[in-house]
Amino acid sequence: MDNNTQKLGRWGQFGLSVLLISNIILLILTWQARIRRLADLSTDVPFITGNFALVIGAVVVAIIFTLMIVFSARVRQVLTPTIVWGWIVVSLLGLAISSSLSQTVSYYVSGFFVWLLLVDVGLLLIAYQTTLSKLSMSDIVRQIVPIGFGLLLTFAMLEGLLRVYFTLLGTEADRVAYVYSVDKILSISNRYEGQPYTNYGLSTTHPEHNSQGYRGTELQTPKADSTYRIMTLGGSTTYGEGLTPEESYPAQLQDILHEDYGYTHIEVVNAGVNAYSSFDSLANLTYHILDDEPDMIIVYHGVNDVRARLVAPEFYTGRNEQRGYWNPNVLRQSLSPSVVIRFVSIQLSLIESPTQFETILGADGNVPRCGFFETTCTQVDNQSADIIVEQNPPIYFERNLVNMHAIATANDIDVVFSTWHYYADETELPNPMMLTHMQGAVDEQNNMIRLLGNQLDVPVINFASTTDLNNATYWQDGMHMTASGTRLQAEYYADFLIENDLLPPPPDNN
Repeated sequence: MDNNTQKLGRWGQFGLSVLLISNIILLILTWQARIRRLADLSTDVPFITGNFALVIGAVVVAIIFTLMIVFSARVRQVLTPTIVWGWIVVSLLGLAISSSLSQTVSYYVSGFFVWLLLVDVGLLLIAYQTTLSKLSMSDIVRQIVPIGFGLLLTFAMLEGLLRVYFTLLGTEADRVAYVYSVDKILSISNRYEGQPYTNYGLSTTHPEHNSQGYRGTELQTPKADSTYRIMTLGGSTTYGEGLTPEESYPAQLQDILHEDYGYTHIEVVNAGVNAYSSFDSLANLTYHILDDEPDMIIVYHGVNDVRARLVAPEFYTGRNEQRGYWNPNVLRQSLSPSVVIRFVSIQLSLIESPTQFETILGADGNVPRCGFFETTCTQVDNQSADIIVEQNPPIYFERNLVNMHAIATANDIDVVFSTWHYYADETELPNPMMLTHMQGAVDEQNNMIRLLGNQLDVPVINFASTTDLNNATYWQDGMHMTASGTRLQAEYYADFLIENDLLPPPPDNN
C-alpha cells in the first residue's frame, strides 16, 4: 500500500480490510453457486459457459473496483459520505434489477449481495473515518439515534425503489416473490387447496377447474346412463403442466374418440394434479374420484414416484412423509411485508421463494433427500443417487397400483395402466431425465407396471415403448410434453382402447 494508505486512521484501515475480505468471500460464493447451478442442470454442462463467462466478468470488475479503492488514495479522496450513500442506493437497485434478468444470473446474486454489503460497510468506515476517530465511546453512543434514523431513511428509500421497480418493471414471478401479500399470492396462484387425505387438490375457484375439482368443464351429476366416463389419474404430465386445458392429453383423447371414432358417448375427465404420485392418486381415487362415477380409470405415473424414492432409506416408508402437507400458513410465517427483507432472504436462501410449489406444500425439512438434479445426494451423507434408488425399490409404487386396482374393481370400474414416457436428451428447459439414475428408476417402475398388468389381468398401454416421441419438439423438458406431444399420446391411447375393444361402442351400434 502507498504512504497515503498508511495515513488512514484505524477506522479507515479497518474499512480497507473489509474491502479485501469481500473479494475473497465473493470468489468463494461464486464458486459454490456455480457448483449448485451445475447440480441443478446436469452433469453434461461444462463448467465454463457463455452465461457464466459474463458472471466471471462481473466478478473481475467487482474485484478491480474494490482494489482500486484499496490501493489508490486518489480514488479514496472522492469517497465523500454523499457519494457513498448514493452508491449504496444505486448499487442495491442495480443488483435487484440484474437478479430478475435471467434464471442464470439469479443463481449468483446472493454472492454479489454479500460482497456489496461488505463493500458498503468498508466504504462507510472510510468515508466517516475522520468523524469516527474524533468520537469517544460516549459520543458514539449519542450518535446512535441519528445514525439509526439515517439507516431507517435509507431503508425506506430502498424499499420504495424496489417496490416501484418490481411492480412496474418486474415479471409476475418477481411480484409474487417480493411484492404481493400472502392473500394476493394465494388468490393469483390458486390452482390448489387443502383437502383431507390427499393433503391438497385442485382449487374449485380456478378458472381452468370445474366445481368438482378437475381440470376442464363441468361434469353432469348424476352421470347420464348413456355416458361412459374415463377418469385419468396422474401428476403434472396428466394435468398438462405448461399447456392449456384443451392441450392436455385427456382433453385431446376425448376429442379423438369423438371426432375420429364417433364415440361421442365417451367422456374423458382430467383428474391429474401437479406433483401427485401414486400415493396421492390412491387417496384421490378412494375419497374423491369414486364419487363422480367413473366407468374406467387410466393410471399414468412415473417421475413423482421416483421422487418418493430419493430419500434416506430409513425415511422410505408407505406414508411418503417427505411430501409434506398443504399449508399456506408457511407463507404467512416466512414472508415479510417488506420488499427489501423478502428480496434479501430469498436471494440468500434464508427462505424459500413463494413461486415454488414446494414452499406452500411445507415438505418436511427433517427428511434427508436428494435434489432432483443431484447425482450425489448432499443431504444423504453424499451418497450416490444410483445407490439411494437401489436401496429404495418401488415396493410402495407396486402396492399403490395394486390397491388402486382392488378399489376400482370392487366398484365395477375398469382399470388401464400406462407405462411412463420420458425424453433423455437436450431440451429447452433443464432435463432431469438425462441423469442415469432417473432413467433407471423410471425403467424399473415401467417394468413393474408390465408385470402387474400380467398378474392382475389389467390392460397396459406400453406408451414408453413408442419411438414416435423421440424428438425435442415434442417435449418442454424430459418429463412434460408439448401440445404436439400430448396429441401423439392421446392418439396412441385411443388406438389402444379401440383395438383392444376396451370401450363400449356408441349406443346406435349396440
